[in-house]
Amino acid sequence: MTSKRVVLLVAILGSFPSVAQQATYAIPDGINVQLGMGFDSLGGRTRATCVETASDTQTGTLTRFELHAVESFRDLRRELGVSASMSFGIGLWSGGAYASYSSSRNFSNRTSFLLVRAIAQNGANFVKEPYKLNEWAAKLEPADFLDKCGDSFISSRVLGGEFLAVYKFESESEENAEQVRAGIRAAAGNFSGAADVERKLNEIRGYSSLEVRIIRKGSSETLPSAQDTKKLLEYALNLPELVKPGSGNEYPYSFATTPYQLVQGFRRTSSISSRQRALNALAEAADEAWLRLARVNQIINNSNKYAFESKKAELEELRKIRDRLRKLTAEYTEMADKCIESPDASCAAAVADDLPEVPNILPLSARGGCTKWGADGTVCRECEYTADQADPRGIAMPHAGSIGFDVRCRNMAQGKKVNIKASGKITRTPASEATWMEIDLHSTTSPCPNSGGCKVGFGSSPGVEGINLNNSVTVPPSGTVDAYLMCRFCQLANASKCSIVPQGDFKISFKED
Repeated sequence: MTSKRVVLLVAILGSFPSVAQQATYAIPDGINVQLGMGFDSLGGRTRATCVETASDTQTGTLTRFELHAVESFRDLRRELGVSASMSFGIGLWSGGAYASYSSSRNFSNRTSFLLVRAIAQNGANFVKEPYKLNEWAAKLEPADFLDKCGDSFISSRVLGGEFLAVYKFESESEENAEQVRAGIRAAAGNFSGAADVERKLNEIRGYSSLEVRIIRKGSSETLPSAQDTKKLLEYALNLPELVKPGSGNEYPYSFATTPYQLVQGFRRTSSISSRQRALNALAEAADEAWLRLARVNQIINNSNKYAFESKKAELEELRKIRDRLRKLTAEYTEMADKCIESPDASCAAAVADDLPEVPNILPLSARGGCTKWGADGTVCRECEYTADQADPRGIAMPHAGSIGFDVRCRNMAQGKKVNIKASGKITRTPASEATWMEIDLHSTTSPCPNSGGCKVGFGSSPGVEGINLNNSVTVPPSGTVDAYLMCRFCQLANASKCSIVPQGDFKISFKED
């Protein structure tokens, strides 16, 4: 996936403590995070205070405003620093506003995001170095240390404020998804003001639905409407002023952890690395399962918009796949809980690799096909193909005749009469010496007769011509009707080829009489 980002402003005064191997997390709503607390990075939970908590404060400011185009939910979670345990809604992230980002899997391959983020760091409280275990923790046996103290400790808390708005766009179709992504990239690049971003986002609203979620740490000002993009962006740009030192709005909005390996006197405990790898693999598998489940649900819930070969049979298979994916997502969450809660387990065999494949059933708008099925989903009543969906073969074809365009309507009722119609415009390009050319519409079961309404002749001047051809056929035992649009005959002086190319409004349709 590609993404595009613009960082409007970075201003740094003073400095903040920086420790190798630190990990940074957002502080969830209503959670009391104190310096020195132990932290279980696998389960995302605080533990007992196991280090001496002599602390200090570092002053200074860092402000940052960012627009970021994000083209998948996985990329969004990576951008937000969401760990595997967060993605399952475990530990500190099991509730509150942040959980809606960390554990939500309400996405599909048509989902795109615009991330708006403003950060105002006014300072940090941090544990002084050198780090030392407190007296009781130093006496713990290595086998007990991980359970009591976790694998790291909270070494700093950042004060100031953060504003986060995630614009989630759900495209109406796969065809529109790229248009929406291009619009988001345009909005995120070359920032020239809130009004410009609002205008660019409004341009893609017709292709997608929009949901906006907001998280704010610091300041108690009334937020603008989530639908008012211009005012939201202006609010984000003004965040540093709202939470400046002395405003009374400063808030501890994030914390950093440091591994115990950097603490004096630490005795190595059992490693969580194998469980962490397994948990990460589970999160990836769960994401893929949810992505496929969203795809299956989209097709099932909008079955009238998809090009099935045999609707009843394919829907039955899709429902089986849906049930299997639902079961797997529940199993992955259960596996994650067990992996976190079992200190002696490696979870090495936790991830199953048997995710069912989702059939590549294209939308009617992209492929064409049966547009009206009978009540039981086994018999097709009407089909349609547009210029983009017809199969152009033999564009420059010999004068003796060859297939120009070949489309099929399957699963029609045997013995029924079907009307086939070609309408719209085509470009015909015989050689300049041509006196006339003829185009006909026929099927294998009902060739175009020598006279009748299924053929048309043109004069010698090449160009775009309107056609309106009709034919009728009795559906054969196979239930499949082929329609051919052909350069039937070209009478040329010195040339032997002619061509026909359909235009945008061209279509071939099949309709049960």
